[in-house]
Amino acid sequence: GQTNLVNLNKLVRNYKGVTGIKAASSAQAGNCIIVSAKRNDMHLICVLLGCATSDSRYTDAKSILDISFSSYQYYNPELAEDELCPIRVKSGQKQYVEGQKQYVEITTADNLGVVIPSGTAKGVEVKITLPEEVEAPVEKGQIIGVVEFFKDEKLIFKSNIIANENIKRTDIFFCFQRILQYLLKF
Repeated sequence: GQTNLVNLNKLVRNYKGVTGIKAASSAQAGNCIIVSAKRNDMHLICVLLGCATSDSRYTDAKSILDISFSSYQYYNPELAEDELCPIRVKSGQKQYVEGQKQYVEITTADNLGVVIPSGTAKGVEVKITLPEEVEAPVEKGQIIGVVEFFKDEKLIFKSNIIANENIKRTDIFFCFQRILQYLLKF
């Protein structure tokens, strides 16, 4: 024998992009539903509690998701490569090519995506605040600066810019080791 599994949750069969669902009901909570759906990189979660009927929880959840997907978009701005250049490190002991200054690689702490009203991505301004140099020691994950996104001069998203590596502070032992390496080259 074969067994057929039937899912009674209507949105699983009839709603484009559903990624998860749980429906339940009780005397105290009424008819409830939690639905997650994903379209065009935007993942939404709808939670409804105390719906009047079993059918209304599905129609209400579908309406809320439809309105949300049509009214909002996921915006993930691309930063130019030169906007997150390595930052110079003062007094660090990172190994570096002879004659060059030392730098720490940086990255954003978060995914830069943000949900905004549909059609408003044009005109989002990006402001990056970084120092010219940082003082060693530098710890991986240390906050170096900040990236902010503005729409009509209103802050819509902010993320820290962090160090991607550790750089120890130069000490006497490191300096002695570098002198020995230099002298042993001859």
